[in-house]
Amino acid sequence: MSLTVTEDPRVTASAADLAQLLDFQHAVQASLAQAYVGTGQVQAVAAQLAALQARSTIEAPLRASITALVAQLQPAGADAAGIAAFEHASGELAALATDAGSADAAPTAAQRQVLSAAATRVDAAQRRWQALQAGPLAALNARLVQAGLAAIRVPMPDQVQVQPVPEGQDRP
Repeated sequence: MSLTVTEDPRVTASAADLAQLLDFQHAVQASLAQAYVGTGQVQAVAAQLAALQARSTIEAPLRASITALVAQLQPAGADAAGIAAFEHASGELAALATDAGSADAAPTAAQRQVLSAAATRVDAAQRRWQALQAGPLAALNARLVQAGLAAIRVPMPDQVQVQPVPEGQDRP
């Protein structure tokens, strides 16, 4: 018994178009994975900082450093260094992945533009996140250890677990 695989006769895309689509889908997936890891790492750090803020035994100067780092993690706006940048780009990339996955054609110029803009935002957010880890987070960790507390741990990419973002309230 043999199995013969043939092309869907309804698909009019050329092999080159389908190869472009596959390359495009891989690029979308790579950026989406990077945004997922960034989102999960920022969420994990934010949760640890929130737990520290809830402790009544934290002295005022250390508490101020914790609060300052929390503010840096979640500034307003999609281009911010915090979680908003990763999540905003993730939403665009997920929509793009769905769109590209339902097509049997080469990606359009508009799709390529969306990918380029979203990937650029994810890359910029990643650079800012790495700088935050190397600067303010490292400084805070040194102060935490000096105070006899555990350092904030950034999970490795394979250990990231993204928590769903609470939905906003509907307005009448």
